[in-house]
Amino acid sequence: MMSDLTKQYLDTQRRVADLEFYKIETAFLLRLLDDYFIRLSAPPYLAKLKRAGKQFYQLETDLQETGRQLNQRLKRYQMIVMGILPEDQVLLGTAARFDEPNDRLAKDYHTTKTDLFLLIAKIRGIPTPLR
Repeated sequence: MMSDLTKQYLDTQRRVADLEFYKIETAFLLRLLDDYFIRLSAPPYLAKLKRAGKQFYQLETDLQETGRQLNQRLKRYQMIVMGILPEDQVLLGTAARFDEPNDRLAKDYHTTKTDLFLLIAKIRGIPTPLR
């Protein structure tokens, strides 16, 4: 049977993989935004372009903060495994603290992606059933 420490280490590794996915996808979305920037800067879309910029800023901030937290957590696991730190309840009891930023990151990513795709569809004249 897996120890709590092993379970939390594996969960943290999964979150790191999720974070890498969001980083790659965000870079793709920023490139897409770049490709349509001229058309998005037209007066009818300017407010939505500004909103998209704010969404991407928040997404980048969340990516950085989540990455920082996950790296700190992985370093603590390594120190425990190496015998530098004792396996303590403070570390084992913090999983819930990482759920909120991870959930917010997922929500921010999906909202930003959806809003950008809908905006580009509107510019291209593609009907969308979502909004």
